[in-house]
Formats: sequence, structure tokens, C-alpha cells
Amino acid sequence: MVKSNHTQIRCQQRGISKEQINLIIEHGQKGRRPGGAFEYRLLKKDKDRLISTLKKQIHMVERSVGKGVLISGDRETVITTYHLTRR
Repeated sequence: MVKSNHTQIRCQQRGISKEQINLIIEHGQKGRRPGGAFEYRLLKKDKDRLISTLKKQIHMVERSVGKGVLISGDRETVITTYHLTRR
């Protein structure tokens, strides 16, 4: 996404990073504004939902360590799953 010169100046003045902009657009609430523009806002409920989702992902990562998945050469079929052995 292209950032206008105005946006670049305001982001620098307000300490808003490119990563924050992307996060707000991806996870925030979208609303119409005059002139055909859209506003994105990250509200507390959005933050709470996102944190909950990330905690679930972290838990899944922790549970997945030491496990393996064997897939076919065409990457279409899961052949088997297993626990890795310690070495």
C-alpha cells in the first residue's frame, strides 16, 4: 500500500509504525468516511480477540514441537504423523 507524504510525516510525528498500520487494517473495524474513504480502528474488543487467537497459536506451537508429518511428493496427501525420537 502506498503511503502519502502526509501519512509519512504524521506517522513520524505520532510514532505510528508501518507494522501498526498493517495490524490495524488487517484486524480492525472498517467504516465509511466522507469522500469514499474508509477508516480502520483497532478497538479493545479487537485487541482482546487478537490476543486470544495469538495465545491459542502459541499453545499449538508448543504442543507441535517434537512431532512430524509425512506428505506425498505432490503435497496433496498427508501420509502419516508421528512423534520424533530424541537423539
